Amino acid sequence: MRNVLAVGWDVGGWRGTKQAVAVMRQIDGRREWAGIPRTFTIEALTQSGGSIVDLIRFGWSDAPVDVFDHYRIIVAIDAPLGFPVAFQQLIFRQPSATIELGPEIMNPFAYRETDRWVHQSFRKKPLSASFDKLGNVATVAMYHAERWAVTAGFPIVPFQPDDGHHAIIEVYPALVKERATRLCDSRLARLLPDELPPRSDELDAAICTLHALAYALNGQDGDLPALVGPPDDLNQGTVAAEGWIYHVPFAWLGRNGSG
Repeated sequence: MRNVLAVGWDVGGWRGTKQAVAVMRQIDGRREWAGIPRTFTIEALTQSGGSIVDLIRFGWSDAPVDVFDHYRIIVAIDAPLGFPVAFQQLIFRQPSATIELGPEIMNPFAYRETDRWVHQSFRKKPLSASFDKLGNVATVAMYHAERWAVTAGFPIVPFQPDDGHHAIIEVYPALVKERATRLCDSRLARLLPDELPPRSDELDAAICTLHALAYALNGQDGDLPALVGPPDDLNQGTVAAEGWIYHVPFAWLGRNGSG
């Protein structure tokens, strides 16, 4: 199996210090954190050049220039990488002919198919990228992901197919946190770096990193499950236009009931 570099980015807005990145290497089946999860600013990322290597170096300061040649790199981003199709049509002045309103999660301008899937599976409603303040975060993530897709050849899955090389995916760390305590599920917590501040951006970045590794290994590691991708019974064209939240199976968390 090819060596993996798993990169997790907990995205903040365009201003402030709410960005964090964490990097893990898996070499010949051995995992190690490449450095301490760190916060940074978009200004600092931009000033350093704004490339994926620049992002990686915030979490792994000694990352080599030719890091792409040595690893399959997966970047897992905690932010929406797409908007609902109906919202896209609306802003391009091509609104749907009819809209049937029901529960809030069914609003086609606010929520994507993946948001509804998460809500049904986990009984947790994601924020709306188009309606809530999450839009600030989403634009940061979309801008950089699209730039890296063009400049570095990283497909943004599922907008583009995974070619087995590098990839960018969307994840949602809150799904593996206990609702009452906001602590990470114990099956993942034991894989995290020691002494991470609870409820911190650094913690969320590290959780993203574990999702990136799980995506790369696709069930070939007993500590991590294969992530859930778009199910066959959803409209794949819609999913490819809106994006998908890659997540651990709800049953793997060993929770009773939903939520």
